[in-house]
Amino acid sequence: MADQLHTVRIETDVAVLMRDGTVLRADVYRPDAPGRFPVILERTPYNRWERRGNHVVIPHYVAQRGYAVVIQDVRGRFGSDGDFQPFHQERDDGFDTVAWCAEQRWSSGKVGTYGGSYVGATQWLAATQQPPALVCLVPLVTSDDYYEGWTYQGGAFQLGFVGSWSLNALTLANLPSLAGNDSGASDGGHGRLIAAIDRLPESLADAAPSALPHLDETQTPYYFEWLRHPTDDAYWRSVRIADSHHVITTPALNVAGWFDIFLGGSLRNFVGMQQHGATQEARQGQRLIVGPWSHTTLAAAASGAQYFGMAASPVGMDLLAEHLRWWDHWLKGVDNGVAEEPPVRIFVMGDNEWRSEQEWPLARTQYIDYFFRSDGHANTLDGDGALSTDAPTDGLGNEPSDSFVYDPANPVPTNGGGLCCYPALMPGGPSDQTATERRADVLCYTTPPLADDIEVTGPLSVTLYAATDAPDTDFTAKLVDVCEQNNCAMGLVDGILRGRYRQGTARAVPLPMGEAVEYTIDLWATSNVFKRGHCIRVEISSSNFPRFDRNPNTGEEPGQAMTMRTARQTVFHTAAYPSRITLPIIPRPELCVSGREKGMPIP
Repeated sequence: MADQLHTVRIETDVAVLMRDGTVLRADVYRPDAPGRFPVILERTPYNRWERRGNHVVIPHYVAQRGYAVVIQDVRGRFGSDGDFQPFHQERDDGFDTVAWCAEQRWSSGKVGTYGGSYVGATQWLAATQQPPALVCLVPLVTSDDYYEGWTYQGGAFQLGFVGSWSLNALTLANLPSLAGNDSGASDGGHGRLIAAIDRLPESLADAAPSALPHLDETQTPYYFEWLRHPTDDAYWRSVRIADSHHVITTPALNVAGWFDIFLGGSLRNFVGMQQHGATQEARQGQRLIVGPWSHTTLAAAASGAQYFGMAASPVGMDLLAEHLRWWDHWLKGVDNGVAEEPPVRIFVMGDNEWRSEQEWPLARTQYIDYFFRSDGHANTLDGDGALSTDAPTDGLGNEPSDSFVYDPANPVPTNGGGLCCYPALMPGGPSDQTATERRADVLCYTTPPLADDIEVTGPLSVTLYAATDAPDTDFTAKLVDVCEQNNCAMGLVDGILRGRYRQGTARAVPLPMGEAVEYTIDLWATSNVFKRGHCIRVEISSSNFPRFDRNPNTGEEPGQAMTMRTARQTVFHTAAYPSRITLPIIPRPELCVSGREKGMPIP
């Protein structure tokens, strides 16, 4: 018998008092009926009134089903008092808000949370303080670390995301009076943002008055604070979720996307909590769902230039239903099978189907090295670069190196991948890399057409041996699925490593000019079946702009540099320096796939 649907009572501008006297304001959607109900909490910097139509969770719908839904503006945002200090304010404020929710006369005393991106951060940061009433989380497309994989990656500043997020989602969104004036806000700030990120320095100190008058120390102090912390220092460690897994007691339904900007952190939260959660219930109560989505295409059938079929949409994965099943189990005690289900569900691209697994990474993974090979001319997709499982040897493999010139004044442009916040200008997700691969500063290493399907599911990394004639530089890597007859090249995942941080991002280590240096470039993970007739390709270059900031090659921090220089890059693939990508290969049993929907590229 279906649960009774309640009429809903809505209370707005409800004051919630924090321990320091600051008042945060919330809207409450709850059943208009006597009794006490479990509370579902969302704490957002993006305007609680607009969140009433959250694209996954609809508060009115949830309240009809016997929950009290509380949506709160975080400190310093919209209706809430105080100063906005991203991440650092959310631990205590989250604890206090959970306690408030539990104490209300309409509350059962049990609280669950939900939300994505920064709203996922508000959940995890509150959980680090162990609020007694906090029972479960549903963090979507979020991270475990606000340095690595949020603000920086491999030591490179995530300029495209951080710049657009700071300006559009935070500063201009909280200053509605600016809209339509001559500040550039009438186009969402996009035009001026694009102009400004082409300039140096990245701090925009010189550019701000003319280009971005509202991205300055007064309106956006956190942007400049992040630039002042280019290493993984105490500022970032104080709010790192990964360092607190061992004290967190809450089960979590983690939802991620293969093309999401925070994929790496979502996976690390799942694995870290399974291994180090504070209680057996927390460790065994971790679940993971990963779909073929970007940050802005959650629960969509298409992402970027690729259509994955209705299995990727709510028809095949109803995330609202998954939220409700999760909350029903943990907050209402409903025996609905949640506890017995496999902990991992992944969407396997290429086959375009969902699959349940018992762990992540998969225990049956075979990690296989694909070595870079060439006769010294791997530049562009028309070069002689190859990927081979045969390693270079002293007798056969002392091949000539490949080289290219990286000019930060003409960087390799971002094309898809992990972008968000202004997707109309630079969409994230899988995109055709053919134009990028025609550049001479992009090395392409490609397998012959595959004789059989090859499934790659799991963590990925590139081991690169390279030299530069610059005091500092970057190296980038990208995994690409090359369609039959080389008529498309879909980017799957990319990564970067700044030379000075090759030994870790806690401190910079000078880069020896002209010497072969080992770089390990983390590509996070994917799940993709490279179909028969397709090719596996790895791109190597030194820029992916503006997804990542440009290294000026001068040895200066890009946020302070006023000049740039070119760098000649040399990539080695010999017995002594075996550059390679390590792929997580999943053995392919003969499976019946009749009746499964296959995705097709969008025409």
